[in-house]
Amino acid sequence: MGRIESLNDPNRTYIFEEMVISTFEKQFRHFEEGEKLLRIARGDVAVISDIFCLFPICLYSVCDKQAIRRFLDGERMRNKSLSIAGVGDKISIEQDFLGTRLDLLYKTGFLMKLNYYAAPYRPCTLYTVPKDTAELVTKKLDIRLVPEKWSSEAALYRVMGRASAANVASYLSLHKNYKGLEKGICNFNHSNITILPEYEYKDSRNIDYLVGIFYGYLRHDERIHTKAQFENSVILRVTFIHEYLTYRKKIKTCLVLSMENEEDFKLLCRAILASGLFDEEKLSRLYFTGEGIFIAAGEESRRELRGLFLRLKIDGAVEEDVTPEFLL
Repeated sequence: MGRIESLNDPNRTYIFEEMVISTFEKQFRHFEEGEKLLRIARGDVAVISDIFCLFPICLYSVCDKQAIRRFLDGERMRNKSLSIAGVGDKISIEQDFLGTRLDLLYKTGFLMKLNYYAAPYRPCTLYTVPKDTAELVTKKLDIRLVPEKWSSEAALYRVMGRASAANVASYLSLHKNYKGLEKGICNFNHSNITILPEYEYKDSRNIDYLVGIFYGYLRHDERIHTKAQFENSVILRVTFIHEYLTYRKKIKTCLVLSMENEEDFKLLCRAILASGLFDEEKLSRLYFTGEGIFIAAGEESRRELRGLFLRLKIDGAVEEDVTPEFLL
């Protein structure tokens, strides 16, 4: 099975299908601010190791425990002095220290759970955070972070898209060429478009890159969009891709799009070519992948990140088994 066909892998988790729609449930425990402050002051919750658990959720907007663990693995691998607990050692993983802390943070109102079933009847849990948690993480870690607001209330296909992009991004953060985070927000035509996350890379030739990781989910949800609105959303997505690849001049910019399935990939490719906005050079910096490709590749290939991407050519052909230049 080729890379394009593997976008439809039946074991995908981040999908917009009837099983997900009918079982999707949000869970949140409300705590008064005074009670939260008391818990923090006593050191029961929101200690620095907890803040690091919350950090990738703020960064990715929506993600699952595996994406959180991979991101923290990378951070601890590069910076062993950071107060990151629950990852990187066999005992913590076996005892699921990370899962225990995430559950406590949920019970004390620091994060939300998004639960659903993906076929064939697999329980899945995603995490997102309310605004006050994102502000707490920003202050505790003394960093510049621009989290997306109201992530849990987005259209469901966008929630799945965010989680899919987080899955890909968490693997990309483990690569040896990865150097750090950018602020994750761009200003296009006087309107802010949030890219979560943006990574900095330096390849073997010492060339610097800025890489945005986004999602390409293009489902027509007939419950909320007319056909005309859906077609317009595809045009807007193509315009956004073009502007992202154009707006920075002083550093080489690439964009990785996580696609839901083969149908969405082919639809977006047709729209990109029909727009007339892209030349060969811009297309060379646009990479497509998806959860299905990562599943079909196996864990070793996922860690190495070689050949897990697609690239569109100006003549409409698609390159498969591509390794992005920022990973070389």
